[in-house]
Amino acid sequence: MLALEVVPPVRRLRAWDYGRRRFPRWPGACMGVYADFDEARRAAPGRTGYDHPEMAAMYDHMIDRLRPDDYPVLFWLQRVLRPGSCVLDLGGHVGITYYAYAAYLDLPPDLRWTVCDVPAVIERGAAMARERSAAQLGFTSRFDDAAGCDVLLAAGSLQYLETDLADRLGALPARPRHLLVSKTPMLDGLQFVTLQNTHHAYNPYRLLDRRAFVDGLSRLGYRLVDSWENPGYSCAIPYHPECAIDRYTGMYLRLE
Repeated sequence: MLALEVVPPVRRLRAWDYGRRRFPRWPGACMGVYADFDEARRAAPGRTGYDHPEMAAMYDHMIDRLRPDDYPVLFWLQRVLRPGSCVLDLGGHVGITYYAYAAYLDLPPDLRWTVCDVPAVIERGAAMARERSAAQLGFTSRFDDAAGCDVLLAAGSLQYLETDLADRLGALPARPRHLLVSKTPMLDGLQFVTLQNTHHAYNPYRLLDRRAFVDGLSRLGYRLVDSWENPGYSCAIPYHPECAIDRYTGMYLRLE
């Protein structure tokens, strides 16, 4: 006899009750499967979004530190950066990637590295850059500033974006030649939104369909040059084992 708890309506009810009363408390924990960001935001048990002062200090422990998953990005960056290059670091927080990479890359002296993030984060990032005399580092909250840049870097940020990267790039008058994507949750043939506990807020968190992601960029003229796995990252959602992944994805795509 089929156990009552696995009957779909009962399973959905138990998952809803679990999330309502016992959303996992540890940062990074996820709960629920939703059709879009609006549905996920309505299910949040607290405030949502990254545009809060507390969020701006979340990754201080990562500044000046490299992780194993950084090395494929370092490999390709070293090959594509040229004198006068411009990097748009999408979701780069207070510049954590710039500070970590600057110690290992032979950065051109006239490089412009611009972090695109929410206002509360870039306000702190700009103040930190002044304290550290990081003259190459700038900040913006406008994705349109990616127009004309040589490199778009998205290291762990695409899952927080409501709009597809291909749609954002398609609206630019001039697209970046190089796309470096890392630490991104991707599945084959499945895309959905969950809700992530980021300690100070709850945020819609999208797991992307790998093929749809590449196909969307291919229609804009990008070619997939390289891809790799980030085994240090995983996502498990209670009551939805079919949505679990045990590693994230990185890619390098070039505009042909």
